[in-house]
Amino acid sequence: MHNVRVESFEELERTGWERIVDDYYAACRPVTHRLIAPLLDAAHVVPGSRVLDVGTGPGDVAAEAAERGAQVVGLDLARAMINLAVRLHPNIEFIIADAVSPPFGDASFDAVVGNFTFHHVSDQPRALASWRRLLCEGGCLALTAWDDPARCRMLGLFQDAVAAARVQPAELPPGAPLMSASDAAYRQMLDVAGFHRSSVSTIGFTVQPLSVDALWTSVLAATVRTAAAITRESEDAQRRIRAAFDELVTEYLTVDGLVVPVSVKLITGRAG
Repeated sequence: MHNVRVESFEELERTGWERIVDDYYAACRPVTHRLIAPLLDAAHVVPGSRVLDVGTGPGDVAAEAAERGAQVVGLDLARAMINLAVRLHPNIEFIIADAVSPPFGDASFDAVVGNFTFHHVSDQPRALASWRRLLCEGGCLALTAWDDPARCRMLGLFQDAVAAARVQPAELPPGAPLMSASDAAYRQMLDVAGFHRSSVSTIGFTVQPLSVDALWTSVLAATVRTAAAITRESEDAQRRIRAAFDELVTEYLTVDGLVVPVSVKLITGRAG
């Protein structure tokens, strides 16, 4: 029987990230760091740009923007994430705030960026409208998001293992989809929010975890919803999910070890 959970989507996300800051940074940085340069390039971040990094996490995107000469503010809902960002990048401004409704005036920024933030906001249309409001005329929005689980196997393997184990999914509060919508759906959301020249492209690469156990352990330790979908199951169900995972992951075992595909969407739009 599943444990009863009555928390909101926002509470699940905030309390989850508060608990896993160090595990997240260790496990996910090899992936998230690879997207920083493409993200900032897509947002046309140059010296003097005013940049808001929504869902800043450990602050690495904000730090790279500052290295480019931008004036940067990073925000995150989780205090523990902000504390880590401040420790790592003490010369950058970080605030605790909700990415859906950042506390800034209209046209305050030249660029709004979010590295794997969009699927963690509770209300995507409202967030896009807020980010559009914050951008000056001609300003840029750039977001990264996980691709479809069939292509982004780093997380897709876990979703497929839950399905293959034939367990009743643990009840989680409804929120934004964890993995990619279609390119057309993203473009439509941006168009409705008032963005122009929206585009969606795909960035693919591979990661090489040390072992199958390392991949399993790191993802469960460093994610919120993926981990909750498994760890909120009964012990028997968790064993069945792990058995299914072990079978599915064999497809990615090579002579060079475990090689797992990652696929990410880069979503961009212009204000005006």
